[in-house]
Amino acid sequence: MSTSATIIAQVKPESFLATRVHYDGYLAGGVGATLCEHYDSEESATRLASRREMRWLAPVLEDSPMFSDALPVTAGKSLEEVMRRCPESSYVYLWQNGAWRVRLVRLPGRAEFKPLAPLLR
Repeated sequence: MSTSATIIAQVKPESFLATRVHYDGYLAGGVGATLCEHYDSEESATRLASRREMRWLAPVLEDSPMFSDALPVTAGKSLEEVMRRCPESSYVYLWQNGAWRVRLVRLPGRAEFKPLAPLLR
């Protein structure tokens, strides 16, 4: 069974991009740790969110294999719009204001985004 993750980057005040990672979406030892260790800048977060659906997230973006029938990047004017349009995931990661945040439950109103780095300590 896979643990998927949605990765969203706010690239402008009213512009969000999102992609999906099919495997290893969890925090420690998975997508969460990889984001903090290897995708910790505006440029790298935007490049990542601009990539089509990946099987897993590697430390080097080009080493992250995509599905042959990968889902396209999701774009929207608000975080809520992008989240509504993305497939369900176990974890949702958000790059916003220079830092990664995570939402462990995707149900609206059930969970808030929390800073990612302290959860990995």
